[in-house]
Amino acid sequence: SYMASQGYENDPDELVREWLKRSANRCDERLVHLFAYNCGEAMDWAMEMAGKPEYGGYNVSILQAAYRGESYKEIPCAHVFTRKPESGGKRGLFGVTVLMEPMYQECLKRDTQFLFNTTMLQLIKEDGRVVGAAAQTADGKLIAVYASKGVLVSTGGIEWNDEMCEDLCPVANKTAAKVNAPKGMSVGEGHRAALWAGAAFEDAPFPIMSHPQAYDHPTYCFLFVTPKGKRYMNEDNYLQARSLGIIRTGYQYCWSIFDSDLTEKVKATLPYGGGLFWNEGSNPEMSRIHLEAGLRTGNTVQADTPRELAEKMGIDPDAFEETFNNYNAFCEKGHDDEFGKRKEMLIPLDKPPYYGRKIGAATLCVVGGVKVDEQFRALDEHNEPVPGLYVLGNTM
Repeated sequence: SYMASQGYENDPDELVREWLKRSANRCDERLVHLFAYNCGEAMDWAMEMAGKPEYGGYNVSILQAAYRGESYKEIPCAHVFTRKPESGGKRGLFGVTVLMEPMYQECLKRDTQFLFNTTMLQLIKEDGRVVGAAAQTADGKLIAVYASKGVLVSTGGIEWNDEMCEDLCPVANKTAAKVNAPKGMSVGEGHRAALWAGAAFEDAPFPIMSHPQAYDHPTYCFLFVTPKGKRYMNEDNYLQARSLGIIRTGYQYCWSIFDSDLTEKVKATLPYGGGLFWNEGSNPEMSRIHLEAGLRTGNTVQADTPRELAEKMGIDPDAFEETFNNYNAFCEKGHDDEFGKRKEMLIPLDKPPYYGRKIGAATLCVVGGVKVDEQFRALDEHNEPVPGLYVLGNTM
């Protein structure tokens, strides 16, 4: 596999154990095991398919940003795809979008029919079996589409349906932004159709995937404060924890504080922490790009003193200065009296100018949904398959 060629040999059993531990065993162990033992083969197939000469080729790498702290173990496995500039394909293609056009073309080779701008309204059942779907075209025409073997529902999550989120994943409505797909997609129509057809949902609340990227993405790991100028968490934490920490404050945004020695100080943390929206700080060019963009949009502010910085962030200067000085005092004595931050991560902010970056939680997706078995057959409330109905993606 590509991962093995790059020196990565993950243990599937270890991955399953970590997954179960991090989810407090709420997930279906059978499905996690199925994923762990088959994801490598599936990725190799996708890469071989997309790598055909007629599709122009791509660049791929294994994402290097992984948190190395004790509270959460990130296992390197994420593949990052980018379209080769010389391929003549669309500029800016990144991630799974690089694979979508080749997949579409491969489907056309197999005479697959696509009905674009057509909305599913309801599944069709005959004699207790799901046999098709009722739909509406862009011009309002009602049509029925029948399947010879079964119906597979994969319509994304529920994140853009605030009412469903309030019922099944309330935290998804508490973030500052929803960013994963254009509004109007992932509104739970597949969930509702499957429920009508007799399928059952997993137990609520559904899990959320949330990153602190509602404003500027890089958050780093030094000092986080609320709009009241108070710390609210141990900043030495993995990506989703940093996002959830903001949500718990009840504010739409908080502030990440750093100084002009950002690059060297981030480098010093990487043997112990790191991860997405953290590692970028060790790259001077990336740091410059994010800093200039933030200053331009107003999501980052700069000042020569903590008090001046507080004023620019709209925070009471006395409250912020006390928090700032207390944090540096913890760094000096090597112990965080407030949140127990590891000694290696207690790095003082002592080189002006100082910066405050607005950070806010964003909902990427809600990943709970219809219960399925190992064949991805939808299950009813008695864990029996709903005949003819299959579910994939964030709809399950």
